[in-house]
Amino acid sequence: MLLSFMAVTVKKLTARKIFDSLGFPTLAGIMWLSDGRSVEASIANSQHNGEFAGEYLYDETDHYLGKGVDRSLQYVNDLIAPKLIGIDANKSREIDEWLKKSDPSERKEVLGVNTTFLISELFYKAAALLSGQELYVYLNGLFAKMVPGGVPLSRVPSPIFTMISGGNHGAKTLNFQEFSMVPSTGRSYEQALDLAFNLYHGLSKVFAYRNIFAGIGNDGAFIPSLASNIDAYEILREAMLKSNIKVGVDVYFAMDIAAEFFFKGKYYLSDSPNPLNTDQFLERLNKLNNEYRSLILEDPCAIKDEAGWKKITSVLGDRAYIAADDLTQTNMNRLEYARKNALCNAVCVKPLQRGTVGEALEFAAAVRKAGMRIILSQMAAETQDSFIADFSVALQADFVKFGSITRGERLAKHNRMLQIETDLRHA
Repeated sequence: MLLSFMAVTVKKLTARKIFDSLGFPTLAGIMWLSDGRSVEASIANSQHNGEFAGEYLYDETDHYLGKGVDRSLQYVNDLIAPKLIGIDANKSREIDEWLKKSDPSERKEVLGVNTTFLISELFYKAAALLSGQELYVYLNGLFAKMVPGGVPLSRVPSPIFTMISGGNHGAKTLNFQEFSMVPSTGRSYEQALDLAFNLYHGLSKVFAYRNIFAGIGNDGAFIPSLASNIDAYEILREAMLKSNIKVGVDVYFAMDIAAEFFFKGKYYLSDSPNPLNTDQFLERLNKLNNEYRSLILEDPCAIKDEAGWKKITSVLGDRAYIAADDLTQTNMNRLEYARKNALCNAVCVKPLQRGTVGEALEFAAAVRKAGMRIILSQMAAETQDSFIADFSVALQADFVKFGSITRGERLAKHNRMLQIETDLRHA
């Protein structure tokens, strides 16, 4: 007797408005399947969307400071969802292709990445559910086909924990955007979180002891009243010392310089009386790196400072990961530009910036083929969605950047990583 199996199809798909960690509206969606199960997703926002990254679709009004999402909601609920009813829920890659044909623009200027990624993520989650696999296992199966030799699942990436926020994310007296720590890669994710907990609360005690006011930022890191970048380095080092944490043994510094935001032909630093040209600025970064032993320097130069990128990668690339985020913006053309000109040796991957899950996988595969390290990174305005945790493990990324160890939107990712680590340990 032959058994026939009916394909599980999309029964209903709806999107609704929720609010991200910065209090701005964004999209959440749920897709019901014909077998009674469902999957959910929500979309993070960017605080400063770059000119090469995927474009968000916002309302053309001043409501919500120009970041309303009613147009995107209408696209999903009235235009896209009705076309998907009855579609095989396993067709994740075909849905990506359909979305690309519906909006063939490089940056998704018509539908917006917030619209397309919501649909894409829902279908990949549904396909994983129907396959009986965890999402990271399902995604890894797809990614492994894109990379010569495959990508065996063996570990979770090493976390980068933001401890102090400056620049556009925090204290304006600090030009550098993030002062972070990376536990040594021999530690498990759980052990890394323990170390981050000790440093975070040790840092809080140092602020109190020194009578320094420190608020808490959007990503859970401290926003202290400090005078200069050096002060932030020093207070972190003091907290490490008091917490019996050894720099270069237990942890390393990781810096998001975000130089684009203080570059206006030259580099303007709050602790420098005069603006610095490229050579002067890189000399300062080199001295800081020699003193504080940073493992990662993200966006150390402005986007258009090609000479600066080349030089710092040449000088420090054998001692640190020179990571491109603003430089590449998860854009294939920008990645190829960085590769051809040897501008970096690591790249931040933000899946949402590509517009679909499949395109994000292709970008990550291109990074790996280029011989660069992968840093899977959060967005500035996050939600409780933990998709990027599964995505990072699927890629076997080198590092993940989810923020600090407070704020629910950040902890959703950390807690998911703990679960995945446990699963891999017992696999």
